[in-house]
This record gives sequence, C-alpha cells and structure tokens, in this order.
Amino acid sequence: MLKKISLIFIVVGIIGAFAFVYLSKQNFALEKKLEPSATFVVERGRIQKMLEADDAKVAAEQEFNLGFPLSGIVEEIFVKKGDRVATATPLAKLDTTELELEAASLRALYSQRQSNLKKLLAGATKEDIFVLETKVQNAEIAVEDANRDLTNKVRDAYTKSDDAIRTKMDGILSSPRSLFPQINFYVSEPQIENAVESELPQIEALLSQWNLSLSGLDWAWNLQILAGEAKTNLSEINRYLNVVAPAVAAAIPSTAPTQTTIDTWTANISTARTNINTAITNLATAEEKLRTAESALALARSEMDFKKAGTRVEDIAAARADIDEINSRLAAVKDRIKKSTLLAPNAENIVEKVWFEVREFYATAKPAVTLSSPRQKIQADIAEDDIGEIKIGGEVLVSLDALPNQTFNGEIISIEPKEIIKNIDEIFYRVNVGLGSDEAVVRSGMSAKLEIKTLAKDNALIIPSAAAYNKGGKKFVKVLLGDAVEEREIEPGISNGESLEVVHGLNEKEVVLLF
Repeated sequence: MLKKISLIFIVVGIIGAFAFVYLSKQNFALEKKLEPSATFVVERGRIQKMLEADDAKVAAEQEFNLGFPLSGIVEEIFVKKGDRVATATPLAKLDTTELELEAASLRALYSQRQSNLKKLLAGATKEDIFVLETKVQNAEIAVEDANRDLTNKVRDAYTKSDDAIRTKMDGILSSPRSLFPQINFYVSEPQIENAVESELPQIEALLSQWNLSLSGLDWAWNLQILAGEAKTNLSEINRYLNVVAPAVAAAIPSTAPTQTTIDTWTANISTARTNINTAITNLATAEEKLRTAESALALARSEMDFKKAGTRVEDIAAARADIDEINSRLAAVKDRIKKSTLLAPNAENIVEKVWFEVREFYATAKPAVTLSSPRQKIQADIAEDDIGEIKIGGEVLVSLDALPNQTFNGEIISIEPKEIIKNIDEIFYRVNVGLGSDEAVVRSGMSAKLEIKTLAKDNALIIPSAAAYNKGGKKFVKVLLGDAVEEREIEPGISNGESLEVVHGLNEKEVVLLF
C-alpha cells in the first residue's frame, strides 16, 4: 500500500513539473509577443463602424421594360441599342391601318348623324322620304353584292386550299389520302418528316369536312359561320405548308427524285403558299366590304325611319345620344392610335434592348423596348449577419478597380427584400448604392469595393485596436499605472478596424500600452 501511495505522489509530482515548465514557456512567449511599442491615453470621442464589400458591381440605377398597351404588328422601330432618348421620344410604332380606317369610318358616321339630326329637327318632306327610300334600296343591293362576294371568296378559299394540298403537293408523298402517307425522299430531321406525314391525314379530313360545310352557303344566315370556318381552315393549311416547305427544300437529289422534280415541288409549294395567303387577304377584304355595306344599310334605314316617324322629342334625344356614343367610340379609337406609338418616359435614358423587329407580332404584357437610366448604382451582396446594420441613406465610400486613385461618395438607396442563396446555405441581401456627382466616369460593369458606414457612437471610450489582445477567448489590455503595468480584461464594443470602443474595463485618461 505504501509503495502505491509513493508511486502516486511521484506521478503527480512529474505532471506538476511538466505543467510548471509549460506554463512558464507560455508566459514567456506571451511576454515576448506583447512587448509594448508605444502608449495611448484613453479618450472619449465618436467611433464609426465600417462594413467592407469587395465584390460589388456597377449597374444602371434603373431599368424600364416598356411595352404597348395593345397588341399588333410592329410597323416601325425608331431607335437602336445604345441610343440616348429624351422625354416623349418615339421608340416604336404598331401598324394602325385598321384603326385609321375605323376612325375615318366613325368620323364619316358622326358627320352623317349630325346631318340627320339637323334634318330631323327641320322635319321631313316627300322628296326627303323618296331619297331615303332610294338610299335604302341601294344599300340593300350593296349588302347583297357583298354577301355574294364573300360567298365567292369562301368557295375560292376552299378551291385554293384543295389545290394546294391535293395538286401542288402531288408526288411529294405516296398514298397521300391514306392514314399512313409516306414522304418520297430522305429527310435528315425525323421530327420534320414525322410532322409532314402525321399531319396530312388531319388536313385531308379538314378538306373533306370543309367541302361538306360549303353546301350551307345557300343560306345567307350561315355565311358568317362558314367565313369564320374558312379563315380557321386557311390558317391551318398555311401552317402545314410551312412545315412541308423546309422538308422539300432539304431534299437531296438522286435518281429518284431528280433535281428537276425537287425544283418542281419547291415551285409548287411556293405557289400554294402564295395562293393561300391571297385567299386569306381576299376573305378579310370581303368581310370588311360586307361589314361596311351592312353599316351603310343600317344607317340608311335609320335615317329613313327618323324621317318617317316625324320629329319627336324622344327621337331627337336618341339621335343626340347616338351622336355622343359615336363620338365616344371615335375618342377611344384615337386613344388606341395614340397608344400605338411607344414613347420614352420622363427623363433621359439609354436604349438597352429592342425586343422586336419590324413586321413581327407584338402581344401585350411583353417588353418591346428596355431602357436604362444614364445614372449608375453600385450593387453588393451583404451577408444576413451584417444586413441589420445597414440603413437607407447610410454613407458609403466607393473605390473602383478601373480608377484606383479615386474615391467616390455614395449612399444606400435601397435594400432588396428577396434573399440571395450562395453556397447552398449562405444567405445574402442585395444593397444598392447611389453615386454622387462624380459618376460621369463610372461605367456599367466595373468592379467596385465599398466601405459602408454602419453603427456609430458618440462620447465612447476609444482605444487603438492594436492595444487589445486576445487571451482565453477574452479581450485584455495592458494599463500603465505609474511604473507598474496591469493586465486588465475589457468588454469591447464596435470597431472600425483601427479603433475599438471599450464598454467596460477602462476609464478616461488611463494609459494603455500599444503592441
């Protein structure tokens, strides 16, 4: 037992000796490391924390995606990328041909209704009634002619469609009217070949059903329905020919088919497409002619009814209300014509991108022209741990890699609410910095570094950061007390890198050693 106790004391003694030697070395190293180089008198003052961002980028301060409030064909584009545009500069314009025609028709109708009102107020004569009855008869004849013309254009649309598919495509496919037609030449793109073959039976079925529907053209009440069907069918056939055309164009001549055969096919498809487009135009023209004739007939009958009914208070009120309604419609059309020209907003801007070309179809809710302001901003991503310290209007010092000898003054203009995820689980928020009057030399895309002024305190106890050192996870300073040096723990506050706030542990006018 005594031997065991002796052994324990020996082991403890050895451990203690090693511990004493180790701690002595550590204290010696610490004393060497913390050799003072100067002294500093603790003072009160203002301290401003600075947050650095090294990966900032210059961007346009604001971008505008501008679009038309209505759909249509782009008729003109007045600007190109890089142009500077002032307030109300025209950027692009939609085709307003139909709107102009509608406005002209409404103006004529407005003038006629005004004339009718004057005559209504003046009362009708026998001669007036005769003239109006003749006008109605002529208008009825015009409607009949327009109906016949539209009927002929519907029939012609079918004829051209039948010719395009069943004549002009002759020889391009074998068994064209079967359920499984086959292209008579090699096509390098399987999806095109499949489309040409698989869609033809549907087109054949469309033509057959269309032919049956044409029997209904004998009844005038059915004309508008069949005209609508014709427009739909023409559009579908036109789409199919647009599928066939590139397939034929890519055909490789051989013994079968020869180049001559391919050239014939190509010419036939081109003719077929032209004929279909002509049919589409003719049908639209005939429909417009019928609408105009029907409008004229309605107007003529209205005028005659007004005259025959005699001058009544309610008739005069109705005529005036009708004139007001026409005027309102005309104002709406004029407004649409005005909105068909896209104008630059208030302020000078730069054209970043034009999204459409002339003759392309524009649909609402899409951008037509993108503008950016000539003013620049700096964008930086700040970690979520630091974003709470940044405030709108906060001062920022900006330095640019491209301009190393210059510093710019800026301020925080916005903090974007949506987070940015980096490296899977790191969350950042984008901060936008506006520049001052020196921004003329700044260019979009430049790399920048930011020093953002965040937290600040007045009347704070301040020491140089070099006076504090870490020990055991805490902050300490060396305080000079006469000829003695005291190591003292402090509670640090905010720091700007060079200076450190001391919350507890020091008093004003005490002297600390710098290391």
